[in-house]
Amino acid sequence: MLGISGAPEHLEGMKDAELIVAVNSDAKAPIFDVAHYGSTCDLFEVAEALLEALG
Repeated sequence: MLGISGAPEHLEGMKDAELIVAVNSDAKAPIFDVAHYGSTCDLFEVAEALLEALG
């Protein structure tokens, strides 16, 4: 899932995820507290790079 903020209801929905990759321009966003990997890069640049890597 891409494009969610890390609000409590979002975090609740992700609690059983095996892997969480957070992309948020706010380095202090709550999502980074639960993410396995995180980036403060532009969401659309990250999404494009992931799509290219996946082929």
